[in-house]
This record gives sequence, structure tokens and C-alpha cells, in this order.
Amino acid sequence: MNEQKEFEYDFLGVLGIMLVNIQEDYIENKDPLTRCELAKGYLAIGRYLYENGALPTEILRESITRSL
Repeated sequence: MNEQKEFEYDFLGVLGIMLVNIQEDYIENKDPLTRCELAKGYLAIGRYLYENGALPTEILRESITRSL
């Protein structure tokens, strides 16, 4: 795998981890304003991943597992 592709894969993996962290924070937080901001971030990251073809659950799970 060339260096650029490896960087992109790692970057998408980090974004996948961020999505999971946002999900967990959203569940734990009860403040409506905080939840709104978390949802906006979740949607922005999700949109970026979707546009780059990296949002199927299997790919996200693989990226997250590989990055741990």
C-alpha cells in the first residue's frame, strides 16, 4: 500500500473512532445544547465518510479495530 493510501486509511479510521466516541458521549450527556453540538459533529463526520465511500459498517468496524 502506498504511503498516501495508508495515510487516508488511517485518517478514515481515526474519524471512525471519533464517531464512536461521539455516540458514547451523546448517550451519556443529557444537556440539550451539548447533545445538539455532538449531533452536528456526528453528522459532519458521517457526511465526510459517506462522501469518501467509507461508511459501510464493516469498513468502520475494521478501521476502528485496526486503530486500537
